[in-house]
Amino acid sequence: MKKSLFVVGLASLLVLTGCSTNNGSSSKTSNSDTEKVSKVDSAKAYQKLSDNDKKDVKFEVKKDNDKDNDLTLTIRNNTKKDVKFNQAKFSLMQGDTKKASSVKKGSLIIKAGQEKVVDELFEDISDDILNDGNLNLQYMNGDNVVAQIDLGEKPANSATSQPDTNTDTNQAPSNVQTDTSADNTQTTDSSNDTTDQPTASQDTSNRVVNSPEQAIQMYKTSNGDQSDSSGWTATEGNGGFTINTDSGTAFVSYNGDVTGSNGGTKSYSDYQHVNGN
Repeated sequence: MKKSLFVVGLASLLVLTGCSTNNGSSSKTSNSDTEKVSKVDSAKAYQKLSDNDKKDVKFEVKKDNDKDNDLTLTIRNNTKKDVKFNQAKFSLMQGDTKKASSVKKGSLIIKAGQEKVVDELFEDISDDILNDGNLNLQYMNGDNVVAQIDLGEKPANSATSQPDTNTDTNQAPSNVQTDTSADNTQTTDSSNDTTDQPTASQDTSNRVVNSPEQAIQMYKTSNGDQSDSSGWTATEGNGGFTINTDSGTAFVSYNGDVTGSNGGTKSYSDYQHVNGN
């Protein structure tokens, strides 16, 4: 009898222990599920962020290096909170016209300070769409235009414009060099003029008559003219001085020869003889 009671008690204890274990396992599973739900719920939907927080979420669209023109999106979360996206809600827009929809599905959660890449968010985008320009990335609606897109190929003439620019740039120094050479030539000419100057100075030093006053006096002395010459003028040029006298025009050369208004000429040696020199 005692043995039967012992067996019944042991069986009851095992049953109670099993129930306790199952309850503990169920409790752990329930806690784990609650934790997962809590993490998802703590992420803030992008469209519900403040304007300042939206500015701290950066979007960049790049074209994959293949012939299919697939577009990949990189999102950088610089806010202090986790941000959640619905990947199916991204659209490629041209102005107000939708050109492509995201091929991705499901939620995307980006933790604070982290970055995620969504490969091939848009697939098989034509060159015409990319080259037309005015493209932007929109999330959910027109209130969330998150990036401007410029992935079109540059026109062929733009590619050739650079060599033309270089050609012009190269020509400019050549022209400058040519101009400089001309300046150097001019400098040489100036040097020649300077070389001529001592010769002119030498000629001046050898002159007998060097001024209008001397020319008038030479004329009067050679011709024995004692009249008033205050109204006479003498102009230098052509190797001497042209004198306007009361009786006409005379000329006195630098070497002292005097030609009267009647055309007769008296040499400087005649002048010296008259004056006893």
